[in-house]
Amino acid sequence: MKKWFYIKLVLFILLLGGSLLVWQYLPEQVPSHWNFEGVPDRYWPRIYSVFFAPGIYLAMWGVFAVLPKIDPRKEKYQQFVDAWNLLQMIFLVFFVYLQAIMFAYVLVPGLNFTRMILIGLGVMFVLIGNYMGKIKQNYFVGVKTPWALDNVDNWNKTQRVGGWMFVIAGLIFLLEAFWQWQIVPVFIVQIILMVLVPFAYSYYLFRISK
Repeated sequence: MKKWFYIKLVLFILLLGGSLLVWQYLPEQVPSHWNFEGVPDRYWPRIYSVFFAPGIYLAMWGVFAVLPKIDPRKEKYQQFVDAWNLLQMIFLVFFVYLQAIMFAYVLVPGLNFTRMILIGLGVMFVLIGNYMGKIKQNYFVGVKTPWALDNVDNWNKTQRVGGWMFVIAGLIFLLEAFWQWQIVPVFIVQIILMVLVPFAYSYYLFRISK
């Protein structure tokens, strides 16, 4: 467990140190939000862009530490502790990646922000999908339908299907990153794949088991 603590600490130091390092190169107003075309539509003072991300990182780290302690099925986390730690790292690394490309957009002329976001999302979803099948019953992580929470077999099968949906969604994001056809329809497809399909499958398993 100490290994993961030190990895998260090093990642935080890199995030904070990198943010402070680019401070002097940032304009007074830095983009904080982009539309679907990859054009900034909201700005904030550079001090926010430098310290907001490290603050959120620490908050996420704290939330990840608390969840297993307040989950009614806290004992289950020991059954997928490696997957749980890796999932945390995937989210934290992705957050650091977001900070990096936000700065890169300002410092590197012509950077395709939309493409970089889609690549990050694609890689993140593929990685998450590969570990979802290892998640055991709990109230915070995975596809948490009422039927899956009530039945171990339903849970395991639902997570496996959910994992495949995440992988497929991630691959679509990666294709869209270079094709850049229509972002909005792609996001709608992702919602269907990652939310509705596992939900419907879990309910189907519940119905055929009666």
